[in-house]
Amino acid sequence: MPESKSTSTSTLTNSKPGLKKGPKQILKIVIWSLVIDILAFTCILPLLPKTIESYRALENYESNTLLARILIYMQTLREIQVDLVNWLHPFLSFQKVEMAKVSESADIVLLGGMLGSLYSILQCIVAPIFGNIAWTVMWLFADNFTKFLVARVVAGLCEANLQLSTTIISDISKPESRTKQMAYVGISFSIGFTFGPAIGAYFASMGSDIFDLKKILGYFGISANLAPFSNAALFSLVLLIFETIYVYKELPETMGYFSSDASDSENDEKATHETGAKSKNGLSDKLALRGQETEKSKSTIKRVCMVYFGYMLVFSGMEYTLTFLMHNMFSYSNKQQGAFLGTIGLFAAIFQGFYLRRFVSKIGERAMVLQGFVGCIIGMFSVVLMASYSSKTYLNGVILGFSFASAIVTTTMNSIITLINAEGVLERKQQSGNKLVDSTTKSNPDSPSTYASRLGDFRSYGQLGRAFGPGIVSFVYWLFGPTVCYFVGALSVALFTLFLSRIKL
Repeated sequence: MPESKSTSTSTLTNSKPGLKKGPKQILKIVIWSLVIDILAFTCILPLLPKTIESYRALENYESNTLLARILIYMQTLREIQVDLVNWLHPFLSFQKVEMAKVSESADIVLLGGMLGSLYSILQCIVAPIFGNIAWTVMWLFADNFTKFLVARVVAGLCEANLQLSTTIISDISKPESRTKQMAYVGISFSIGFTFGPAIGAYFASMGSDIFDLKKILGYFGISANLAPFSNAALFSLVLLIFETIYVYKELPETMGYFSSDASDSENDEKATHETGAKSKNGLSDKLALRGQETEKSKSTIKRVCMVYFGYMLVFSGMEYTLTFLMHNMFSYSNKQQGAFLGTIGLFAAIFQGFYLRRFVSKIGERAMVLQGFVGCIIGMFSVVLMASYSSKTYLNGVILGFSFASAIVTTTMNSIITLINAEGVLERKQQSGNKLVDSTTKSNPDSPSTYASRLGDFRSYGQLGRAFGPGIVSFVYWLFGPTVCYFVGALSVALFTLFLSRIKL
């Protein structure tokens, strides 16, 4: 990857003297820690349908547990839904067929979606570092649904590695190379999704004859009931402990990384003072113009953030319910779920490394995001066809569509937010001979604090979408079945494609 190498080398001279590590070294640390974190995070994903099913088998309707009360409440809602559909039967005849397909099996989808939304909502509140280890320990010993629910609450309060990683990369990268540097986040995410689910499924399939954790704990005088698939939880715990030590030992502070920021600030202040000495009226006019430009950029950024919120609301929910869909339709085992998610992650890594990084500077960030939206639409329509015909024929379309969207959209929209200048447009590059040159005469003048504020707002919109997406989508799935659910999702993303294409960038 020669472009990344040259960029990192050139920025080494701009780093602060007090920092021993250059951008290339810091990027390497961030990516390795992110891969480890995502491996630990994704271990549970292929296990969720079977995990919830195991808890439902242990805690039936007659037991006095939290899950039993939730199931009774859902059964009541199901009866109301059936009465409503029967009443509207002349207008919704197709819906009766869909309900027959999902029946009580969709209860697992709704439970899983609510857990997913709870996890993401809590991410909006607080994110302590060591909580990841705490929640994994709680998962390890969650022998009933209530304990598992509490563990997911703690997990939601503690997961912030992806957000921190993108912030650090923004600190150590220049605007002209930021999209390519951000692509490393997507690549590491894809690598984690390629191997994490498969590893989780492998450890979950281990029998007591291979590795008996309960027996090992007994040697130390510890007697405790363990969660379903506790071996996967133990593997995640080991990874997180290693990651915490690695980050603590290796990662430096990156806030205000480039010393040139300080000198630029001093030069701007000096220039402003000289201008004021020459002409007060001229300065007032200039400041008024800058204020107008700032309002333009704020308006553009807000519209981009709203599109991203809507997209993440739909995409995160649809992506989250995929494993439950495969469980309901084809009775996928943990191993099959791991292979399914791993294949999506593998293709996402390929799209990141061989397409996004090579072509984003040629076609532009917005065009790249629009292509990601189209990929998402293709993936969702493939699910509609697969659910309608109960056939795996369209599974390749699902995998390619969702992997392409995962690889492209979030990473590139992160870059768009940081590249919008004071006039509310992207700092594009123009082709000059065989070289790419900046179309602007000066880099984006916004301060690091402005970048941080933009990224913070952008990620907040995305996190809100992730927070409510799984719950809303799983509820639609539970009510209307997968065909209607994913069809509405595809139409929604088509609207977001139109909205983004109409924003002047």
